[in-house]
Amino acid sequence: AVQAVADTFGGLDIVVANAAGGGFRPLLDTSDDQLDYAVHLNVRAYKLLMQEAAPYLEKGEGRGKIVCISSWGSERALPMYGAIGACKAALESMPRHGALELGHRGVNVNCVRAGVVDTGSLRALPGVDAVLEERRQRSMTGHNVSPEDVASCVSFLCSPLADAIQGQVVVVD
Repeated sequence: AVQAVADTFGGLDIVVANAAGGGFRPLLDTSDDQLDYAVHLNVRAYKLLMQEAAPYLEKGEGRGKIVCISSWGSERALPMYGAIGACKAALESMPRHGALELGHRGVNVNCVRAGVVDTGSLRALPGVDAVLEERRQRSMTGHNVSPEDVASCVSFLCSPLADAIQGQVVVVD
């Protein structure tokens, strides 16, 4: 896929990795196969994408950008989120290492940790309406984080305005 995009558009400037999943279930009920699936989807896929994209990002004009998307489950224990949360915690360490290895080669690598965003997958969690209402009431803005809020942060990190931001996890919550 990376080569097809680079061939079609003559290069690659930005990569946003937004894979998420692994099944909502208690950690103690998670089988080895289910955990392997979560690791492959959330962590391994990002590593492979970074490896494949790096040579193209280095050749572009300006700095290449890689941004991965994490979630608040990376640092908070949430019901039915053990495997995904553990994978997102592992994912958040990868941009630091990616920045170390790619920063001097003209590529910025960062992560966005999104707060509670009302999406279809979130609706699969039990009691989500109460969580969303509690988060909205505690929000400084009076509303929950929207997909557009997350996209705006990603857009910023992919712009030249963020050339000096490297290996960071930026929280949008």
